[in-house]
Amino acid sequence: MRASSLRAIGIAALLALAGVLAAPSAALAAPATQQVSAPATAVTAWLDIEQSGLTASQLVVEHRQGSGTWSTVPLTQTTLGLHGQVAVVPGALELRFTPTANITPDLAVTFFDSAGAVVVGAAVSMRLELDSGERTDPNTRLSATGVGSSAFGPIVVGAAILLVGGAAVFVSRVRVGRRESGAAS
Repeated sequence: MRASSLRAIGIAALLALAGVLAAPSAALAAPATQQVSAPATAVTAWLDIEQSGLTASQLVVEHRQGSGTWSTVPLTQTTLGLHGQVAVVPGALELRFTPTANITPDLAVTFFDSAGAVVVGAAVSMRLELDSGERTDPNTRLSATGVGSSAFGPIVVGAAILLVGGAAVFVSRVRVGRRESGAAS
C-alpha cells in the first residue's frame, strides 16, 4: 500500500507541475492601461503611437472616460507608426493598449479645442513598454506561461516532469530498500 501511495503522490505532483507550467499567467496577459487628463477646453484627442514598422495588427487601443464602457480607437497607418482620434470631455481619459507583439512605441496625446486649435500645455508624451506575453528575443526566453515560448518551451516542461518523476521513483526505491533491509534483519 505504501508503494502505491507513493506512486499516487508522484503522479499528483507531476500533474500539478504540468498544470502550473502550462497555465498562462493572467497578470502578464492583461492589457496595459494609462490614464491622462483631458483639459477643460478639449473636445478631441489625437493619439500618435510611433515605432518604426508598427502596424495596426500589432496593437489594439481602447479608451473610456469616467466609468464608461471601453471603445476601440480606430487606428490608421502613418509613416511613423499609428494614429487615432477620439472625442473627449474634460477629465480623466483612460487608454488601454493590448499588443499582439512585444513593442515599445512612443505615445503622444495631443488635445484640440472646438476651433481645432491645439490646447497648449496639455500634450502628453511617454514611452510604452508593451508585452504581449510572448518573447521573441533569444535573451529573454520566458513568456506569459513562465516557460520559454521558443522551441525550448517543450524541452523545459519535459525536463521538469522527468525530474519530478525521477525524484518520486528514487524516493520510492529508497523506501522499498529500507523496508526490505529492515525485514531481513
